[in-house]
Amino acid sequence: MTSRELRKKYIKFFIKKGHVEIPSASLIPENDPSALFISAGMHPLVPYLLGEPHPAGRRLVNVQKCIRFTDIEEIGDTYHHTFIEMLGNWSLGDPKANDGIGLGYSKSEAIRWSFEFLTDEKWLGLDPSRLYFTVFAGDENVPRDEEAVEIWRKLGIARNHIFYLPKSENFWDLGGGTGPCGPSSEIYYDLDPKRRKCSSNCDPSCDCGKYLEIWNNVFMEYEKIDEGTRILALRHAGTDLNFENKIPGRKDTSLNDKGRENSKKIAGTIAEFAPEIIITSPLKRAKETAELVSPNGVAILEDELLIERSMGKIEGMRREDAEKKFKNLPSIKRRGIIYWTNPPEGEELRETFERAKEIVGKIKKKYRGKKVLIVSHGDLLDSLHAYFNGLAPEKTLATYYENLSSNIYEVYDYKKLKQKNIDTGMGMERIFAVLNGLDDNYKTDLFLPIISKIEELCGKKYGENKEDTFAFRVIADHIRAASFVLGDEHGVVPSNVEQGYILRRLIRRAVRFAKKLGIREGENFTKKIAEVVVSEYKDIYSELEKNQDRVFEELEKEENKFGKTLEKGLKEFKKLSDGGISGKEAFYLFSTYGFPFGITRELAAEQNIKIDEVEFGREFEKHQNLSRKGALKKFKGGLGERSLATTNLHTATHLLHAALRDVLGKHVEQKGSNITAERLRFDFSYSEKLTDEQKKLIEGLVNGQIEKDLPVKMEVVSLDEAKKNGAIGLFEQKYGDKVKVFTIGNFSKEICGGPHAKRTGELGKFKIKKEESSSAGVRRIKAVLSN
Repeated sequence: MTSRELRKKYIKFFIKKGHVEIPSASLIPENDPSALFISAGMHPLVPYLLGEPHPAGRRLVNVQKCIRFTDIEEIGDTYHHTFIEMLGNWSLGDPKANDGIGLGYSKSEAIRWSFEFLTDEKWLGLDPSRLYFTVFAGDENVPRDEEAVEIWRKLGIARNHIFYLPKSENFWDLGGGTGPCGPSSEIYYDLDPKRRKCSSNCDPSCDCGKYLEIWNNVFMEYEKIDEGTRILALRHAGTDLNFENKIPGRKDTSLNDKGRENSKKIAGTIAEFAPEIIITSPLKRAKETAELVSPNGVAILEDELLIERSMGKIEGMRREDAEKKFKNLPSIKRRGIIYWTNPPEGEELRETFERAKEIVGKIKKKYRGKKVLIVSHGDLLDSLHAYFNGLAPEKTLATYYENLSSNIYEVYDYKKLKQKNIDTGMGMERIFAVLNGLDDNYKTDLFLPIISKIEELCGKKYGENKEDTFAFRVIADHIRAASFVLGDEHGVVPSNVEQGYILRRLIRRAVRFAKKLGIREGENFTKKIAEVVVSEYKDIYSELEKNQDRVFEELEKEENKFGKTLEKGLKEFKKLSDGGISGKEAFYLFSTYGFPFGITRELAAEQNIKIDEVEFGREFEKHQNLSRKGALKKFKGGLGERSLATTNLHTATHLLHAALRDVLGKHVEQKGSNITAERLRFDFSYSEKLTDEQKKLIEGLVNGQIEKDLPVKMEVVSLDEAKKNGAIGLFEQKYGDKVKVFTIGNFSKEICGGPHAKRTGELGKFKIKKEESSSAGVRRIKAVLSN
């Protein structure tokens, strides 16, 4: 089976089940300031998962382009990718129906159809005995999913092929943010039935490589709500017991001089968090740390729940002595060191975990909506981390909290949605490799033409040795992803901010690995590989061929630019790395030699060198005017911000678009937009800088429509009818057969799917703050609304 056949088969199956095919959305989220790229098939459908009616109906299917970049440095194995195609099908429940489903469908159909498509000989024909299934184990917010288990059992699945897993594995939301979410049931494929499990604890979620996740059924019945509570968890500073490598447990010891000095150093960081209350363990080392880091005037309370875990007979012993004496007790080994889960006459790790849960419940109840600093101990805080991430405490023990290390946790509530949604997804690259009996996605027809081109460029063969094979995969993955980002209708180009920064990282990491592979400088290899990508995908994603000139030009430009400084930068890194790399030095490599931080971190990891990432973040923010905190939040991906401010700004883009066409001519077309809670950004086709007079005219036209307090009307019509009635839109995008058209008086008529104000009078005064070039033939306006 070819990849083209697989795409067609998937769509055909679900059309037979009453679904309507919808086109892939752009890779760049519209009106979503919290995410840089579309990372899942459900991302463009969030408004409809929350209750808005979709023009195409309640049963939908498509193949969605996605970019996932949280672990770019890990790309190079056989199955992780930056750009993926997600095969997805949805049921958008009906909030007006008694069952919350209406013309959609339920958990039962979703599970049965996924099993049918995978195992029926008419479709994919996988061996059912090689499939394993996971369901949500439940927690205090959402119950254990016994219903899913019952459905799988009715399909003939043996009980030993079904596993209950925690929230970290079987509960889905969009990147940890607010919005629709719910428990999931995942399907895994046993890659080698003859191979034994790696341990008695091995289950489908194990990363040993025996099982591969191929399908995820998400039952979106909940909405995750941010209640505003923030917890900054801080481990106390160092003591002499830490220095002497003794096991402190509840032995009450004070900070040493170094611990006191280091506590004072981080006081500024704590002040930036601005805690409204501080809660500390009653032990001296925690209390002293709390006092030294506390901003003036903030109350410090003690709570027994935050006390360190009792280590019983082991307490106060030197670690090496305890390891000899109690080596047969239940324990976990981390970095060659033993940590006991059930110390003799001490507190079991599970009890510590329960205390961590209890302190969160107490904070939620008593300090809802506040910023709370808690100062505690390693085992308790590692258990807290396990709780917030839906993990077993054994997974996080002795992992996250060294002295004075910290994490910020956001506290959420969950409420039942009025509608019951189904969101299912299957990664194209993974299932296609499974169908072809391959353990390496790069050997499928999705990558083979690209791999062949790289072989031609470097004179080496894929798979001959481990190091070169890793480089082949990085180059193939990154240039494929970069080609899709550059070919997107939004016209992202390499830069030092937001999507452009991720794009630059991808290209420059590919350039570095090309050097390792022996591809000559000046070869313009990125363009040559991109030509293969465009050729292979142009029939499926027409925007690649349409925008191929931009793809090739920007790749060539970025490759040549970085290629000139790469050798010098590598030499400079070698010089700096002799004594470790400070954050300032890492930023120097970034600003002088164009090394994205990811490349510097990767080079350092290869040589076991540590980098001060916090200091780099400060330098990056200071010199690039990019909030590190905001960037990281975006880089994780998240749910679209649908606040009143973003809704009004989005509505204003319609007025701006119409005004630009009135002032500059009807040939002006939208080329992209980006909305945050503070401003709108609008790209449009025009080759000249706007005059002050033109900007005044545009502002006047927009504000004139706002003052008229015009109604914003929406109707669902066919695409042909929308065009016939004069509606404008981003026609490079692929629309479905039915579209939403928003009309504002006689001034604006646009095809759109975003959130809108009810009347223009709600918007406030419109003001252009900046007008500049975005790229060749494209101008950009940044504007704000004020009351």
